[in-house]
Amino acid sequence: MYAHHDKERKQAWSYPILKPSELRDCMQDLQIPFSDEDLQKPSQHRVLAVYEAFAEILMGVTRESALQQQHNFAIMQILEYPDMHAESIGLMSFYRQLKKLMNEVGVEDFSMIDILRPEGQRLRRILSAVINFVKFREERMQVFEMLTLKSDELQEQRTELEKRNKDLSERVNRLRLERAEQEPALQTLRDANSALTAELRELSKKQNILTSEAESLKNEKNELAAKASKAQNMIANLKQECTRLKGRIVHSPEKLKQAIVDMKNAEAAEKAQVLATEKRIRELQAKIEMMNVVEEDVSACLKLMQECETERAKAEEAMRKVASEKEAIEKKRGEERDLEIKEQQLNRQHTSATEKLVRLEKHQTVKAEGTERRLVKVKEEYEKAVREREEAGVKEGENDASVANLERQMAEIRRQEVIDQAALMDVVEKLCNGVGNYVKEVEGAMNSF
Repeated sequence: MYAHHDKERKQAWSYPILKPSELRDCMQDLQIPFSDEDLQKPSQHRVLAVYEAFAEILMGVTRESALQQQHNFAIMQILEYPDMHAESIGLMSFYRQLKKLMNEVGVEDFSMIDILRPEGQRLRRILSAVINFVKFREERMQVFEMLTLKSDELQEQRTELEKRNKDLSERVNRLRLERAEQEPALQTLRDANSALTAELRELSKKQNILTSEAESLKNEKNELAAKASKAQNMIANLKQECTRLKGRIVHSPEKLKQAIVDMKNAEAAEKAQVLATEKRIRELQAKIEMMNVVEEDVSACLKLMQECETERAKAEEAMRKVASEKEAIEKKRGEERDLEIKEQQLNRQHTSATEKLVRLEKHQTVKAEGTERRLVKVKEEYEKAVREREEAGVKEGENDASVANLERQMAEIRRQEVIDQAALMDVVEKLCNGVGNYVKEVEGAMNSF
């Protein structure tokens, strides 16, 4: 029943022209009073009521709410007789809102004539476009609500990410301060670690040397013990042999004694050597035990060094994160500077538009004052004509014509005033649209930031 094209691609809207019966049914569905007579012989009052109903349904705007807009108050304050223009200004404000609605539904040639002097075929086309838009809106409302919900979720995510970014920035600053505070202690630990590493290497070399010496002495001890055992066995055997031969050999006892003495001396020398070797082994064992204690201390130092390396790796990782965050912050600052420049440009454009609006309002004020003076003059002439009519009853017909002429002039002046106000409202609308576009650009830029 309806069709719609993408307005952003500058394509025209297309919609079917509804039959009168279809229009009446659709209006009944929308609970808007409408009859065939309203379509055949439309009046300003009925058409305005229908337009107001559509504006309230689609935009939530009524004639009263349109009159309450702030810039309407400003216009009312610059007029000398605001009460005389309240109705016309309210109508122009409502027309401005209605014009926006008609542009959206595809009736881009909508004008004040469609309100003041409506035509049946023209009204049918306009209502067909509006009803087409209403149907399209009803169909897409679910999608719109879904997108609105998604937009709210994205806004919450954006808020959460901004909060997280702020927390990360604070954490980066804390890490910087902590690293700056811990840097002297870390440097001290590095120096101590280097010294302990060098000492550990030196002690490892000494341990290897002492271990080699201990092994050599153990081997020597075992050899000497074997020799001592062998010598004792030989002595025992020799003693037995001596005992056996003692009774038999008597011709050279001195040699035998000397041999025994030599063997005892050799045994004593071997025992002394064994004792010296055992003493040296005990000394080496004590050194080894001391080296084990040193090794435990070195292991503890190595463990501490590993912990320091772990902390150093964590600190380096934190510094890399800090550098990455700093780079991101610098990028954001550059974007912020670009946005500030763009905002300054938009502010200048806004100031220029505001100055232009002030000039137009001043010009309109001067023009309105001239109109007011003309109205006062016409009123004075009218009153004078009335007095002359009362004074000269003979010229009543001529005075009536003069009065009618003056009334026509007043009506023409009022009509011209409405046209001038419509032109002023168009200018104000363009300026408001420019300000709205400016605000949207700033909001879009802030959202992208």
